[in-house]
Amino acid sequence: MEEEKQVGLEDYIDIVWRRKWIILLSFVSVLASTTYFTFTRPPTYEAASILMVEAEEGMNLLDPRGSLFGPLAKPVEFFERIMESPSYRDQVALKVTERLRNPHGILLPMDEALDLVEHNLTLNTSKTSDFLEIKAHADSPLLCYLLAASGTEVLKDRSRGVDKEEAQSVLDFIEDQKIEAQQKLEAAEKKLQLFRERVGIVGNGEEGGALGKLIELEKELAGVQAQKELAQANLEAYDLRIAQVLPDKTAGGRETEGLSREIATLESIRANLVRQPGEHHVEVLSLDKKIAEKKKKLVESIVQDTDVRSSGMQVEIAQLQERRTAEELNIYVLESQERYYENLIEKFKAEHPSMLENAIELAQLTRARKVYENMYNILLEKGEEAKINASTGTGGVKVVEKAREPDEPVPAHSKRNLVLGAMVGLGLGLGIAFALEYM
Repeated sequence: MEEEKQVGLEDYIDIVWRRKWIILLSFVSVLASTTYFTFTRPPTYEAASILMVEAEEGMNLLDPRGSLFGPLAKPVEFFERIMESPSYRDQVALKVTERLRNPHGILLPMDEALDLVEHNLTLNTSKTSDFLEIKAHADSPLLCYLLAASGTEVLKDRSRGVDKEEAQSVLDFIEDQKIEAQQKLEAAEKKLQLFRERVGIVGNGEEGGALGKLIELEKELAGVQAQKELAQANLEAYDLRIAQVLPDKTAGGRETEGLSREIATLESIRANLVRQPGEHHVEVLSLDKKIAEKKKKLVESIVQDTDVRSSGMQVEIAQLQERRTAEELNIYVLESQERYYENLIEKFKAEHPSMLENAIELAQLTRARKVYENMYNILLEKGEEAKINASTGTGGVKVVEKAREPDEPVPAHSKRNLVLGAMVGLGLGLGIAFALEYM
C-alpha cells in the first residue's frame, strides 16, 4: 500500500497563491460593503427615562392598624404587559405626532409613528433591582426624545388609571358597608335609649358600684370582640386577594391533604375543650400554637404546589400568606382575651344576682352600640383615605430621571466594523479557496 501524501505548509501556501484572486476578491468585496455601510448609515440617537417601582400601601378596608396587605410593589410584568398592549402604542404614537406638529410643524403619519413605537421603544428591566428603563432610539434626536418622554408619560397614566379603578371598587364596597353599619348603629342606639327609659340605672350604693364594674367589664369585652370582628374581616379580604392572585389552584398533594385533616382534627378538639366546664386556658393555648404551626406548614405546601408564573407574583403571594398567618394568630389571641373577660363576667354575675338581668341587658346593648360605632368610624376614616389615594396616587412608579434630547449620536465604532469586515472577507476568501481546491 502506498503511504498517504502528507500535506505541509508549502502546500497551503501554494493553494493560497494559486487562488489569490478569489481570496482578494472576497476580501475587497466584503471590506467595501462594510465601509459603505459604516460611512453611509445615518447616525442613531438614544434617549432613556429611569423609573423606580414604588411599594404602595394596599387598599385598606378594615384594619385600623395599617395596610391590609402591607407595602406591595407592582411586579415588573405588569409594566411589560402595558407596553405590549395596542392601546399603549396608539396613545404614545398620538402624543408623538401631536408634539411634532405643535409647535415644530412636522407632520408624521400615524402608521409611521406606530411603527416607531413598536420597534424603537423598549423597556429594560432587572430581576434584582426595582428600576426600569424606557429607552428609545431613532435617527433624529428630537424624535428619539419624544418617543422616550411620551412612552414614560403614557406608562404612568395607564398605571395610575388601573389604581383609580381599584380605588373606585374599594370606595363602592366601603359605601355599602358604611350604610349597613350606620343602620345597625341607629338600631342599637334606639334599643339602648328605650331600655334606659324603661328601667333606669341606679348608681348609688353597692348595687350601683357593682353595676358600674360590670359595665366596665362588658366594655372591655366589647372592645376585644370588635377587634376580633375586624381581624376576621381582614382574614376574608386576604383570602379574596389570594384567590385573585392565584385563580388556578392546584389540587394539592398528599402532604397538603394530610395537613388539612390534622388542622381540622385539632380545631375540633379545641372547640370541644372550650365548651367543657372548668379552666382549660393552658390546654387551649397549646392547641392554638399547634394549629398555627400546622397552618404555616400548610401555607408553605400550597405555595410549593402552586404554579406561579413570575417572581413578582411569588413575592406578593409570600407576603399575603405571611400576613394571613399573622392575622390568624391575632384572632387566636383575641379569642383567649374574649374567654378571659367572659369568665370574669360570669363570676361577677354569680356574686351579684339581684341586678343580673338589667345589668346584662344594659351591658349587651352598650356593647352592641360600641361595636357598630367603631365599625362605622373605621369605615368613615378608610373611605376618606381611599378618596385621597385615588386622587394622589403615583401609579406605583416614580420617574427618577427624565428623558433628555441627546446631543451626540450613539458611537458608530467605525474602526471596529472595518477590522471585523476585513477579517470576515479574508476568512470567506480562504474558505472558498480551500473548498474549490478539495472539491
